Amino acid sequence: MEIKYIRKHNDSFMTIIDEANAVEYETKMIDSNDISILLEYSILEIDGTTQYNYNISRKENLQDYLETRDYSLEAIGKIVLSLQIGLSELEKYLIDESHIFLEKDTIFLEKTNAGERLSLCYYPKDNGTIQQQFRVLMEHIVSNLQGGDRKKAEHIYAIYDICLKEDYTLEEVLDYLQSNSEEQPEIVVNKIEFDDGFDEDLEDNRIEDYFEDSSESLYDYYEKKKKKTLGGRLLSLNIFDGIKGLLEKKGESAISKSLKFEDFIIEPDTEIEEKTVLLKDSKPAGKLVYDGRDGAEDDYIITKDIFRIGSSKTNDAILNSKAVSSSHAKIYRENGEYFLEDMNSLNGSYIQGGILNYKEKVKLKTMDVIRFADVSFVFM
Repeated sequence: MEIKYIRKHNDSFMTIIDEANAVEYETKMIDSNDISILLEYSILEIDGTTQYNYNISRKENLQDYLETRDYSLEAIGKIVLSLQIGLSELEKYLIDESHIFLEKDTIFLEKTNAGERLSLCYYPKDNGTIQQQFRVLMEHIVSNLQGGDRKKAEHIYAIYDICLKEDYTLEEVLDYLQSNSEEQPEIVVNKIEFDDGFDEDLEDNRIEDYFEDSSESLYDYYEKKKKKTLGGRLLSLNIFDGIKGLLEKKGESAISKSLKFEDFIIEPDTEIEEKTVLLKDSKPAGKLVYDGRDGAEDDYIITKDIFRIGSSKTNDAILNSKAVSSSHAKIYRENGEYFLEDMNSLNGSYIQGGILNYKEKVKLKTMDVIRFADVSFVFM
């Protein structure tokens, strides 16, 4: 099996090349129904091999998602919950669970204004049971744990112990995560005020609470609300439909709307950022020098083995341009050398004018010009 990544302007694709044979019944079911948990794909037959091409534009794979969040229990919990709900939907269409390819590189998440949405890879080959594949994912998570948070490590090892059982279920993993999650502080809520002509009175489906002073997302709020009203069980995959329906007025979608600016697509704001300058009085181990005259961005010293660049405040280099994705790119430091990798950004990462494919790793040299969307730096 071979996995490749291709970029075509603002779209990215993952291609799996193997000898998998399409299952006629499943293909018809997927083509005839909007199964939102599955990645969109097309099939191409070339020289006796089958290529499955998946649209992964604006999505982040599982490895990057968990790595960015330091393999937190909250992140793992969201994955398990979304996975369980998605598998429940696939059962309705009689999709063989062994045809869902659960790898750290084939599970994707997409950021929306309501949270993260999970997408699974349908690949009609015997990939093993969900339990077997999830066990391998947990092995990956355990092997990548870093020291420092003993309590988190104990919980993750406990989850892995559950997965070692022959007949374990994802529900057991969820039960453990929910019973060991930290209690959330009481949240003060305020009434939502719509600024773009939205009508507050939306019959029985009003959004009456707005988390003005809380970091909790609407996704988390509705997730907890559903758990409470449905006795702790989520019965529908369409977690975001209620929110999306309320925010859609006059044929325009407030969730999916994006603005064009020259050759770049502007991503919708999902969080409030504060400008952070990371230049410190330490010996440089690598440096990004802003190549602009407007002073809109800062210079950055690369002080980590994995140095992340994007517009989100979770990055090491926080860029202010609206054309830059929240998780745009990262720079690796290995044996004293530096490598650039794009994080499946919307508007792309460039080195010396050439755009990078997703997962393409390029060695950096002194005086290389690196561009993240419309923001240029010189690597020193």
